[in-house]
Amino acid sequence: MKWTTAVLAVALSLGGCAGSKQTWQATCSTDASTHQTTLMVSPVDIERTSWMLPRPVYYFPVIRKEGNELLVGVMSAGRARLPVGTVQLMVDQHEAWTITPQENPVSLSPVVFSKGGADAQDAASQMMAPYTLASGDKAKRIIRELAAGQTLRYRIGAIDQAGATTGEAVIDRSFAQALRAIGVDAEPLLPEPATQPRCAQRH
Repeated sequence: MKWTTAVLAVALSLGGCAGSKQTWQATCSTDASTHQTTLMVSPVDIERTSWMLPRPVYYFPVIRKEGNELLVGVMSAGRARLPVGTVQLMVDQHEAWTITPQENPVSLSPVVFSKGGADAQDAASQMMAPYTLASGDKAKRIIRELAAGQTLRYRIGAIDQAGATTGEAVIDRSFAQALRAIGVDAEPLLPEPATQPRCAQRH
């Protein structure tokens, strides 16, 4: 399956500060076979590495737009795209959001054949996906929190153990600008719940 990737133009208006650095980018990937287009927002420096010493695998936070559906979570990349497993996203000092492979949209997951029937095949596909993504209202709430935050910390696998992979990304003006470049305005995504506590929406 061949993909063509392009970086979308994001006009950065940083108050005339020449030393300001863009930390988030919008990209567009098109499958040459199906012509399906995926829009993504991710940190700029995820691919910055020496061409002599390419990273075998690495993880990065991402917002994806598939048609009208918004997805948010963590993806793997590099020479090997490994299954991601359970991840946590924490914006500033807010409570961490936990996203599990069982939340991956089945329609996006790689096909994994299983002897246990359709349900077992779907479950295996979700577990083997090189990403872990939340969708629906949960994704919209996370994006709103990101757009209002300053720092994102993320944790991949081994949530309660010392062996987890962790990372951090600064949230600056380029995050909102990259969102707008893929046609997403974070502010009106979802109204704040009037009576139901936010923690009840998490899984």
